[in-house]
Amino acid sequence: MEYIRKLSQLKVFQHSFKEPSEFYASVLVVPNRVAGVSVGVSLQASMKIFTHLYYRQDLLWIQEYTKKLYQEECINHKKVLMDFVTMLHVLMKVVVVCYAITASSMIVGPFMLTLLSGQKLLTFGFWIPYIDRNSWFGYGCNFTLQLILSLFITCEYMGLDIIYFMTMLSSVNQIDLLIIKIKNIGTQIEQTDAKLQESLMEIVKRHEEHLKFVRTVENMYRGYFFVLYATLGFTIVLVLYAIVTLSWIAGYGSGIFITYQLFIFCLVPTVLEIKKEELQREIYNISWYEWSRQNRKSLQLMLQTAQQPNCLSLIFCPLDMPTFVEAMRIIYTILTLLLTFRSGGNSRENVSLQVSGGMGKFGKRKHD
Repeated sequence: MEYIRKLSQLKVFQHSFKEPSEFYASVLVVPNRVAGVSVGVSLQASMKIFTHLYYRQDLLWIQEYTKKLYQEECINHKKVLMDFVTMLHVLMKVVVVCYAITASSMIVGPFMLTLLSGQKLLTFGFWIPYIDRNSWFGYGCNFTLQLILSLFITCEYMGLDIIYFMTMLSSVNQIDLLIIKIKNIGTQIEQTDAKLQESLMEIVKRHEEHLKFVRTVENMYRGYFFVLYATLGFTIVLVLYAIVTLSWIAGYGSGIFITYQLFIFCLVPTVLEIKKEELQREIYNISWYEWSRQNRKSLQLMLQTAQQPNCLSLIFCPLDMPTFVEAMRIIYTILTLLLTFRSGGNSRENVSLQVSGGMGKFGKRKHD
């Protein structure tokens, strides 16, 4: 957070928002317009279209609720919300810059290697049929097509990712506000019983709204995340297989980008789970011994609710870092199995060394 605060002092990261709700209302406009120019790719694009059409009312509710929450909480916690807006503003621009750099490197890298080595390399492992891809005319046609596809894919991913980050980080900020309110209750022991009950009811109400918020997000995205992991997992196996066996240099960029996608979608829900554990600790730390019986019951109910599992999922399993690690293990296992079949009887140890050697250097193309 301190590093992000330093970045926000740079002119490129500064903003002119006076209220937190202004930022949330404006930042969704750009991603929606950018994502609208892309028809997407295969099943992921179909799931994105289905998700945003079928759950359009839920998306609208998420946006309206967040704007309303910011407007109401800005009365007492404006500094906290403005710090959060600054962080989101910086992260949004960092995401845009990172996607632009990634797309540029995936296009410029193979093109520069083509000019230097004379070997005609493309970003993706396919080309237009019935055109001589080894001629400069055929290479130019294929390169132009893949340049357009790269721009489409970048815009598609960037638009959805920014909306997803905004939604998930807003849920994290909701827990931050709950923690602040709980700390305020713990420091104001001299409150009357009626005042304490009013504060507790407000906290319980906000916590119930947060749980509904997360359930809505989980119900909306779980089908998409299942398709995302299934398709990207299959794709990265093929990309790594081509890198190891064919020395496909351009595949390194695709492999890194796919791994990033799998990683980042598990990282943000993990941050949310960490915040939930912090909320539980703050509830435990409250000195409730002198409270009335009704107030103690309200606090106990909130603690029990906070301990219930309420996280994002892939339908069959939670979306978190252990799931990412398990997915990487499965991908490596399938890749090793494919290389074992290809090697025609080589031991698993030799195949593992082949994987390590192929990933560490470009390797030599193996002839069957």
